[in-house]
Amino acid sequence: SENRRLLGDILKGEWGFEGFVVSDWGAVNDRVEGIRAGLELEMPTCGGDRDRLIADAVREGRLEESVLDEGVARLLRIILKAVENRRKGVVFDREKNHAFARRAAGECMVLLKNEGNLLPLETQKSLAVIGGFAAYPRYQGGGSSHVNPALVDIPLEEIRRMAAERGMTVEFSEGYPVDIQTDRYSARKFESVSDVPDEKMIREACLAAGRADAAVIFAGLPEPYESEGYDRKHISIPAGHRKLIEAVAAVQPRTVVVLSNGSPIEMPWLSRVKSVVEGYLGGQAFGGAAADILFGVVNPSGKLAETYPLRVQDNPSYLNFPGDGNCVEYREGLFVGYRHYDSASLTPLFPFGFGLSYTEFSYDKLEADRKELADGDELRVTMTLTNRGKRAGKETAQLYVRAMGYPVIKPYQELKGFEKIALAPGETGRVTFTLDRRAFAYYDGKRGEWIVPDGTYEIALGGSSRSTPLTLAVTLKSPDKGKPVYTRNSTIHEIYQNGEGKACLDEISREIEKQRGMGIDKVLSHFRDMPLRSFHMFAGAHMNEENLNALLERMNS
Repeated sequence: SENRRLLGDILKGEWGFEGFVVSDWGAVNDRVEGIRAGLELEMPTCGGDRDRLIADAVREGRLEESVLDEGVARLLRIILKAVENRRKGVVFDREKNHAFARRAAGECMVLLKNEGNLLPLETQKSLAVIGGFAAYPRYQGGGSSHVNPALVDIPLEEIRRMAAERGMTVEFSEGYPVDIQTDRYSARKFESVSDVPDEKMIREACLAAGRADAAVIFAGLPEPYESEGYDRKHISIPAGHRKLIEAVAAVQPRTVVVLSNGSPIEMPWLSRVKSVVEGYLGGQAFGGAAADILFGVVNPSGKLAETYPLRVQDNPSYLNFPGDGNCVEYREGLFVGYRHYDSASLTPLFPFGFGLSYTEFSYDKLEADRKELADGDELRVTMTLTNRGKRAGKETAQLYVRAMGYPVIKPYQELKGFEKIALAPGETGRVTFTLDRRAFAYYDGKRGEWIVPDGTYEIALGGSSRSTPLTLAVTLKSPDKGKPVYTRNSTIHEIYQNGEGKACLDEISREIEKQRGMGIDKVLSHFRDMPLRSFHMFAGAHMNEENLNALLERMNS
């Protein structure tokens, strides 16, 4: 909130942002410095108290009035634009909007497992629906993300309706206690939960599951487990949910788990169930969308936008969190999510980009419009995607770029494009990606610019970060526009990349070869990572302090 480079130079300058910047609630450290950096609106209201700090700073000459004027102007432009575009008598269609919410939720749900094609439920005559979330769905996040929905689908009711249309019977068992309370911030109700399993409810659920042809368990993370203002200590679901799943799966081999959660969880029970649907926090139409997936009205096509680790210890931030006192350093740097798991060759529970379907897709015929390109050229990559199954479906093709040798630390691969395509059974479609220079670039903080180095890059396409059956290599020829600065601490390898440095080091290496019998290649290899200030000692009279300084001056000129 006080970073002029981010808010002013980049956001408003480089990116051309025309709106105003709003703080998170209580996030402003220094109101005057925030204004100077480009943060216009502090939230929540301070009743004028902190605004007086701004006025005082202007009167005392600590804040330029022109800076305040610009902030006020940005606010007024948006406010006046909103007033000018206000329309009277505007209404919305609740049913139409709810139908849209249902389609969106159905398209976002991720099918994580479907052993033996248990889903969709088409041949069963009876179902056991189990879990308090089936009757009291967790469909939105906690705290400030609470909204008052126009309508709410109840999963149990939607399943009963659709099952009846198919001649199926449904028996419900709560499985774990759900304590319904009223949220004082809205009319919505939410659940609290105890970690202690209710043995009686679990036994009743097992009896219901044993009487049915299949069981569908609704489980996941209750609101007290994840919300704003506090952090998770683990990635486990409540013990009552876990034990319920394990007990039901022991008596009913055809068990489906539908998850409601806002973030990844561990699944020690995964091998015991046939199917898993990740519903996330699916919004007000979650219940209807879940029923659509279960009965095959909708073919699941969602993909994971995060990695599900096998255990919390595999997470890249595990060793740095929660930090010292109130200070957390995000030391994973570039290696967030799949970049960490893929670079470290860690096996995840489910990889980034993963998601199954009720049909099958094949990736074929990867082509590029060129195999060599210069910095500034665009690369067009095309491939064919075919629906090999018997159901219409959608697949999200993902393109990753891998740098085959790079001058800086780089993740193994990075997602640079994705495209979702709908295909009828047997249909083949073409997917095209266009990559610009940023797809191959890294940001050099010292130079303050994006650099595209020469080299070979592998283009990989597939259905997830761990499933990329199509690959091709391209060569990029790029003049490095950023000139490096050489110092006494630059390594021999770095110096050797410079024409003046290479000529000097070759000459010195020949002298060392005569004295020590070491070949030039061996000399350069042996001293590769040594700083210049140390190497000149080994070079003896061939590079004294005077020669060293002269060399640095020539290379930096």
